[in-house]
Amino acid sequence: MSEFYVEGILPVSFRPTPFVVGRAVGDFTVGEQVELHKKDGRTFRGVLEALDFHQPKPGKFSLVFSTEVSSRIEPGDVVYSVPAEKGLRSQ
Repeated sequence: MSEFYVEGILPVSFRPTPFVVGRAVGDFTVGEQVELHKKDGRTFRGVLEALDFHQPKPGKFSLVFSTEVSSRIEPGDVVYSVPAEKGLRSQ
């Protein structure tokens, strides 16, 4: 399972969902099911929609998530990849 530690949110005018900046541990794939974990214990499922190859800083990455995740995400949250057998389509 991969992890993405959220450090910042960058809204952009050309996308309905923002770029989310943070540190990734492991590998993520576009189209992969993800789960947002909030500090208060709530979780939300969504999809990784895009990866930005331009690193804002060394070791930092920008990812774009579906509305289910991006509308609730904030710095300090963690996003985990969801194994295919536990993804949205299996519910």
